[in-house]
Amino acid sequence: MTRLLIPIKNNSDLVNRDFIDLNKLFVEPKFGRTPYYLIVDQIDQELKLIQNTNHHFGGTDTPVSIVAKNAVDTILAAQMGYGPYIGLRNNNVHIYQVESNLSVNLLINKFNSGELKTMQLPPEGMCCSGKRHN
Repeated sequence: MTRLLIPIKNNSDLVNRDFIDLNKLFVEPKFGRTPYYLIVDQIDQELKLIQNTNHHFGGTDTPVSIVAKNAVDTILAAQMGYGPYIGLRNNNVHIYQVESNLSVNLLINKFNSGELKTMQLPPEGMCCSGKRHN
C-alpha cells in the first residue's frame, strides 16, 4: 500500500471539495506548521484534504497521530523536526526529502519515477523551521 501525505500551503481559494487541482497546490516547507495535508492513495487514486489539527493550530494531535489516523505509510516533505521524524520512522513510515514550493503534481511524478531521496535524520532538538528548541 502506498498512501502519501504531503504538507501543502494554504490554498483554500484553489481547493474545491469536489475537485483538487494538483497543479495549483504547492508543498509547504514546514511539515508541522502546514495548515493542510493532502493524502494521496496511490492504489485507489483518491485524494483527501485534511486540516492540520496539531498543537500549532490549537489541536491536540501530533504529526505521528495524524499519520496513524489516516493510515499513511509515506511522507513527502521539505523539512521536518527531529521529534516527528523519529516518531514516524519508529512507526515504519517512509519519509522522502523534497524541494519546497513544488507543485503537488510534479512532486507525485518525481516520487513515482523514483527521483526522490530518503530524508536524513535532522539534528537532535531541531524543529521544523530549522531552529533549535531551547
